[in-house]
Amino acid sequence: PLAAKRKAPTTIHLVAGLVRRSGKILLVEDREMVPGQLVPPMFAVRSGQQPEALLRKGWKCLAGCEAGALERVATLRHSVLDRRYLVSLFTFKENPSTPSRRIPPVAPGVRLVRATDLSRHAHGGFLLKALAAWRAHRGS
Repeated sequence: PLAAKRKAPTTIHLVAGLVRRSGKILLVEDREMVPGQLVPPMFAVRSGQQPEALLRKGWKCLAGCEAGALERVATLRHSVLDRRYLVSLFTFKENPSTPSRRIPPVAPGVRLVRATDLSRHAHGGFLLKALAAWRAHRGS
């Protein structure tokens, strides 16, 4: 029998931010690549959108505080079945919305995880790639 034709891969552009808060890494449950696994917060980049601006806006909605100066960590490639992800990864420090306010507590769906406790949580290859790139960036 002839093999069924494979569906052409779909490329999806995302922007992600890795942030340390109180010595822990801020992560969310994935809704894009493999639902349920922990990943850095990611936002879909549509045609014509600036990844940096989208990350700032998404972070404000998700975390309730402003993203400081963005540092590009890497552009990561990741594949899941017929989807090819191209992820612009940034890191930054969080800033309260106003100088007198503190960074808000963790929002629903957001988790603060110690790097040493990561094995206790569902995670996949993308998170490991992102953390490796982040460590290499911080070491440089």
